[in-house]
Amino acid sequence: MTLAEATLAAVILMGASSASLQIWSISMAEINSAQRRQLALNRIDGELILLQDQWQQLAQLGPLAPSCRVASEQLLNELQRTPQSAGVDRELTLLTAEEGLLVSLRDRNEPLARRQQLVKPAALRLCEGA
Repeated sequence: MTLAEATLAAVILMGASSASLQIWSISMAEINSAQRRQLALNRIDGELILLQDQWQQLAQLGPLAPSCRVASEQLLNELQRTPQSAGVDRELTLLTAEEGLLVSLRDRNEPLARRQQLVKPAALRLCEGA
């Protein structure tokens, strides 16, 4: 093997090694990102479960109000008093057309990790019309 062949073989080996290392680095970055996103979704789901428990407890007490609109407002006030989990932002929106609440949760560190749930007092039997 001549010096030129040995040099060419070394250059090819270095190029292949460099490409492999870049692929491995990109793969690891994607795996880490997916793990962070999954942990954020787990935090959000835990917050949603706590809220669901709270409105199920309210449903066991019986109707909050005669109209579903008033029950939605009372449910909104009750959920606003509930403490939030660390790292999770909660947004509660009163919906007028559907007579319900839209619960939006997102993780502060992972902008793509979010959940939304529509809560209707009639479905929970929180209003007498239900």
